[in-house]
Amino acid sequence: MKYGTGLNFFYRAIPERFFDVGMAEEHAVTFAAGLASQGMLPVVAIYSTFFQRAYDQMIHDVNLMHLDVLFAVDRAGLVPGDGETHQGIYDTGYFSQIGIPVYSPCNYAELEYWLEALVKTMRGPRVIRYARGEEKPALAALGCTGKPYDMLCGADKADTVLVSYGAETEEILAAAELLRHRGMAADCCKLV
Repeated sequence: MKYGTGLNFFYRAIPERFFDVGMAEEHAVTFAAGLASQGMLPVVAIYSTFFQRAYDQMIHDVNLMHLDVLFAVDRAGLVPGDGETHQGIYDTGYFSQIGIPVYSPCNYAELEYWLEALVKTMRGPRVIRYARGEEKPALAALGCTGKPYDMLCGADKADTVLVSYGAETEEILAAAELLRHRGMAADCCKLV
């Protein structure tokens, strides 16, 4: 899956540190657990929709053992162009259900920042999820503060607060603008 996840560049740069198990998500997670148990820090890239296949391994081989494994969940959220079977809409629920911290950056700057921060401070399993495709200009403009959440709209006396994370943040910004045109002040809270 090195091409689908965009890791072919990493593979060319450091082939001895790259293991492609193909479409064997269960094996990928157990393999990562083995590496982590020997002191390595594996980063496992799996499409969100296919992570369901490896959920048991995530619980038993990684989470219960509290191993340092970073899961890079590709195609998280609503995914245009990949069809109905590739909508990554379940992962946040099942990761949080077993107490694994989930990070959902909304743009490339946040993705880069949080990937580096998670690798440097890894203690137990972590998940970073990101959308497929190009960065949206409205989200790129937000940059990265390095904080776990940001209030975006700056409404002093907001009638409501819209909360989102990841690429879906673009939708709450548009919704806040619609509400503003209707005379309601809305603030936007973007979680990472």
